[in-house]
Amino acid sequence: MNIGVISGASRGIGYAIAKELDNEGLDQLWVISRNQGDFEGFKTEIRHFPLDMTDSSFVEVIKSALHEGEYKIKYLV
Repeated sequence: MNIGVISGASRGIGYAIAKELDNEGLDQLWVISRNQGDFEGFKTEIRHFPLDMTDSSFVEVIKSALHEGEYKIKYLV
């Protein structure tokens, strides 16, 4: 399963990048942000991780999620 992982995707540049990646034919977009963004209308399935990247525990959460399935990170932003 091809995924894109985007930090800060709930607004601004991160959101704009998420909109662009929505057209890349990915299976899922994993968005990391403290706030839930408005991803209504996206074609790609969104998986939101409400994490603060200044807390180092976010790495373990993402790593654990990656081990849940056969995910291949195609984009990391």
